[in-house]
Amino acid sequence: MANLLLKLLLATSFCVASSSAAHSQDPIALVNANVIDGRGQQVRPGQTITIVDGRIAAIYSGLERELPDGARTIDLGGQTVIPGLIDGHVHFTSDRDGAVDGLREMLRAGITTVRDLAGDSRIAQTLAAQAESHPNTMPNIIYSAVFNGPQFLSDPRSVISSVGREPGSAPWSRFVTESSEISLVVSDARDFGATGLKLYSSLSPDLLQRLVTEARAQGMRSWVHSVVFPSTATDVVAAAPDEIIHAKGFISAGRSDLPDNFTDGIPGWVRVQDYENTDPDGPRFRELFERMAENGTILQPSLVADGDRRPGALPDWVANMRAWACRLTAAAHAAGVTISAGTDTVNFAQGVYLPMELERLVECGLSPIDALQAATFNNALAMGLENEIGSIEVGKRADLVVLSHDPSANIENVRNVVMVFQSGHEVVNPLPTVPGSERSLLPN
Repeated sequence: MANLLLKLLLATSFCVASSSAAHSQDPIALVNANVIDGRGQQVRPGQTITIVDGRIAAIYSGLERELPDGARTIDLGGQTVIPGLIDGHVHFTSDRDGAVDGLREMLRAGITTVRDLAGDSRIAQTLAAQAESHPNTMPNIIYSAVFNGPQFLSDPRSVISSVGREPGSAPWSRFVTESSEISLVVSDARDFGATGLKLYSSLSPDLLQRLVTEARAQGMRSWVHSVVFPSTATDVVAAAPDEIIHAKGFISAGRSDLPDNFTDGIPGWVRVQDYENTDPDGPRFRELFERMAENGTILQPSLVADGDRRPGALPDWVANMRAWACRLTAAAHAAGVTISAGTDTVNFAQGVYLPMELERLVECGLSPIDALQAATFNNALAMGLENEIGSIEVGKRADLVVLSHDPSANIENVRNVVMVFQSGHEVVNPLPTVPGSERSLLPN
């Protein structure tokens, strides 16, 4: 913890030193740009994007208008501009000492916003405030409050995430039961600054529904695991949350044999499921996809969490689960379910995993344009920020990434980062990522 506090102090010093420069930039004009807007449209060549006061002021073909007075003009020579990438599923607070360095690395790799989905959110709260007041130092940070049943006490993360507090009593890490004052615990999470609730383990279908409903009533989002032992994917879809996380958990749909807590469910119950002989496009799943599409519930597959980060050969059950999650993602996408992108990574090497996730989405049947939308506009939609970030549109925050090659032709080109802009401020030392580098960065 001492190392973390030192790094936070250093980060604050860095922010203060850079803040005067960050807030005094002249207008910028990016000319001769090929634009992918993040809304599913194909590449628009020969565009000019003007940035004024940190926001996109105009987008038009060629140089048909006068540029803003005093604008710094950057000729991109036909390079591609995409919206700032968003990783919708990180756990940087799980790596206390590496949080600051990892976040800076992510920004340099073109990830301008992240969402931390559970951990010690006091760290996320502190860093989110710094990121907001001092652009160009780390991604913008959205964070959650995680709610579980009291059975989650058997998981050591319930203690680690709330050091200094009784486990399950913190606004950001709460145990709830049928007798809890739901409106009160949700408002505590909201007042703490959480954008949404992550509903994770040991919640009954009724309690799940009550939490989703109350979050919506209080202007918060609800992000729910696809299986919330003992609640199944069928129960989760019925609750109509904003987003359901992990494709692999849909194997629980319609089942009645689930344990009542995450510790017994992962990997015990999951390990013995018959992924190989279960059709993810069968009737019970198609019905769920139809309800999700009707309700606007987003699916975040988190595919790289299904074995991609493991060095060496995968155990058979992991390989089968990984392939099944891919097939389910393809079936959901074909059925009209909105797909978002998140990596479910802890802090180390986070800048490389989002490109991996996009490559996996394309392998599973999404087009490169659809995969990019998953990591931009659709993630913003899941967070309730679609009017602020996630696409290249007039009035939105100028979070932009310049790539040397077109990712709609080859999704791996999302790694070829040339420039990054966050709220209109150019990020120093952009960081291209190399395919395969993530494996060399794995801890033993």
